[in-house]
Amino acid sequence: MLGLSKNYEQSKRFNKKLFVPKDESFNIKKKIKDSLLKISLVGQVQGNEIPSLVNENFNASVIMFLEVEVDNIKNAKFLNEIFQELLKAFAIIKFYDYRGNNVYGFGYKRLSKNDKSEIVLESSFVSDVFTEELFDENLELFERYVDFSNIKNTNNKLYFYEEMMVKAYVISNKELWSKWEKILNSNIWYNHSKINKIFKLLTEAKEIKNKQKKTTNLKENIGENKELMRIYDEMERVINE
Repeated sequence: MLGLSKNYEQSKRFNKKLFVPKDESFNIKKKIKDSLLKISLVGQVQGNEIPSLVNENFNASVIMFLEVEVDNIKNAKFLNEIFQELLKAFAIIKFYDYRGNNVYGFGYKRLSKNDKSEIVLESSFVSDVFTEELFDENLELFERYVDFSNIKNTNNKLYFYEEMMVKAYVISNKELWSKWEKILNSNIWYNHSKINKIFKLLTEAKEIKNKQKKTTNLKENIGENKELMRIYDEMERVINE
């Protein structure tokens, strides 16, 4: 999975019941049980080869790699959000179904200000669908940019995870900016603040583009285009400075 180093490989199948939150509604529990077929831990980045980062905001001492079989890949987004909230560690989850469809799930989380033993999930997403067949563009891009051996920022586990997550987001949202490859091939990955800035700008661009799909007012559309141009200029600046 994502070229994970053999040093970190593991093999442990979990009881599905562990991933059904007790405080959820009956309908949510049923959907989880119906959608989730199998869940396994396939790797865990721990130890000091990539240093941990533990402070008042984050506990990045472990990165978990899981594989989850689902009844239909369409349910991956729903399950990813549930599982990322349940898992206190940073986790990359590969969801797959019997049709050969795959997605990667990510979750960005911080420690709760009220209880440092709890986490707050700030955002989550699943990648575009890919297959493991030859000539799948998304698979090729994940292998080129998101594979374990191609991650540049090894300062600590948080920065390592952020790079994987944001690269996957860029690959999965190519329509947000025509210069998406410029982001992937830039040197921002060595800089934690730049990675976060690009991620923030991309999510803003996605919100605006989603609004544009519903906008019928010409004046509003012009304003949204101006906002997109501002975001594109800002991304250029972040990449080039």
